[in-house]
Amino acid sequence: MENPSVKPMEINGEQDVYNLVKDELISSDREILLSVLLNGMNRIIGVENVAMGGLNSCMFFPKDILKSAILANAASIVVCHNHPSGTLTPSPEDLEMTDQLVKAGKLLGIMVLDHLIVSHEGYRSIINEAKSKRKGKDHVI
Repeated sequence: MENPSVKPMEINGEQDVYNLVKDELISSDREILLSVLLNGMNRIIGVENVAMGGLNSCMFFPKDILKSAILANAASIVVCHNHPSGTLTPSPEDLEMTDQLVKAGKLLGIMVLDHLIVSHEGYRSIINEAKSKRKGKDHVI
């Protein structure tokens, strides 16, 4: 049963998500993929550890990420993963996975609001950067 005296945390942007996940992701020496599950009012339902990999990669599929969102009845998600190397530059695999995830989420009615890369240098938003770079082009993100 939910505690009515505790208001669920609301996510209002990238910085809120970064503040939520940074301690876990920055302290890891391996890549970790987290999914922040949100309800229709952008309040946190949960944070799912989807996958853990090695120093430079983490294997997963969109179904792995969206499964917890479906089970939690999430309206949207924000995906976050770390780069233990410190770089905030997305790899080609990061970009491809994000594109596939956005498409799969649309099919299932689960909006992928963002994909953050986190390191000790800060964070970088793949989706928001892609939106600004791809205006007018035929891309999902």
